[in-house]
Amino acid sequence: MAKNIKSLKGRKFFQEALLKLKVEHECYPLPASAITTYILFNLECDDLGRIQANSFSLNKFSKATGIPYSTIHGGMDVLFKRGFMREVIINKQPYYEIIGYSTWNTPEFNKVSGREESLNYFRIPFSLKESSALKRLVSSRDSAGLLMLLDLFNTFTRLINMRNKDLEKGLTRTMHHLKGKMKKTALKIRVWIDIIKEFFTFEAVGLVKKNPRSDRLTIRKTKNPVQIVIEKFNITINPSIIDEMGDDYNTREIEAAIRKEVTFKLAEEGVKHTNKDIRDILAAAKQEIIEVMKFSTSSFSVRNRIIIDVFNAAFDDFLHYYKEKETTDPHNQVKIIGAFMRNCIIDSFTKYIFNPNPHYEAVEEAVMHFANKHQKYPRFFKREK
Repeated sequence: MAKNIKSLKGRKFFQEALLKLKVEHECYPLPASAITTYILFNLECDDLGRIQANSFSLNKFSKATGIPYSTIHGGMDVLFKRGFMREVIINKQPYYEIIGYSTWNTPEFNKVSGREESLNYFRIPFSLKESSALKRLVSSRDSAGLLMLLDLFNTFTRLINMRNKDLEKGLTRTMHHLKGKMKKTALKIRVWIDIIKEFFTFEAVGLVKKNPRSDRLTIRKTKNPVQIVIEKFNITINPSIIDEMGDDYNTREIEAAIRKEVTFKLAEEGVKHTNKDIRDILAAAKQEIIEVMKFSTSSFSVRNRIIIDVFNAAFDDFLHYYKEKETTDPHNQVKIIGAFMRNCIIDSFTKYIFNPNPHYEAVEEAVMHFANKHQKYPRFFKREK
């Protein structure tokens, strides 16, 4: 069924990660630098919560945010000491890893937790890294403000997923609630609101006039102004960080599954790669397999089985070639992984369609619909047997 999906433009941040931050902060307060660095690693890591240590520098975070390198380095030290991150060695390659991320990022995690119907993650915007908000919150050592900012992203991610919910109406939070949660005065709450205005708009509602108490008036004061007290706010999210994505053929889940499998196998097999290589492999899979099979009218299970079978065969061919070259001719390795994988995928699909298989008709049907749509056949279909 065709559908449009609204989503916050950003990366996953898992519910368990936020809970872990809150519990740790409640027991032993976390510095704002540590919470900020944790957010930055979540924005940068792969689907297993890892970053290649040899090809990464904290200067990248410092330049993007304007936060001093020493501050981010100190925050990272805290994360390692407090059990939020660790260094792992995979096939002699060091990685920084967010502890728990790979477990949280599995469909099985919700089932084990008894939360099949709930979302175990929310999204934090990509633009958070380049905004002034993180720098200002770190400068003011506002750990509570950072946690409340994550809470808002959490809440609005869930509102976005309630497709009938009118986002323009936003949500309401009282000043009493914000003061209690962040342990701040009304003045400091207003400062915090100004810091995060790039992401959220707070409209004051329920204004109350507060006259000065007569027993506190002094004869020296010629003017005793009336105070305007804000009782609550209506909060809306900035539309610029909301994306409406078409998923007319329900392919987003299979794309995510392929990306995660690629991320895992490249590391486990010791293939030297970059994040761009992973993106290029996924792009090849989308263009050469998914863009064809999305036209199939077979069940999703059959369609996805074909996609996975073709891709896995291609990926196995790539890994076999890579390992063979690594042993026999290490100086003649694969130079452009994405391009090499694209050829493997086309060859794999050609073998699949021209060899006996139980899903030939499903592929043939998808090819015909693809050809009618694009006025050409997919590349794998034109190759000789």
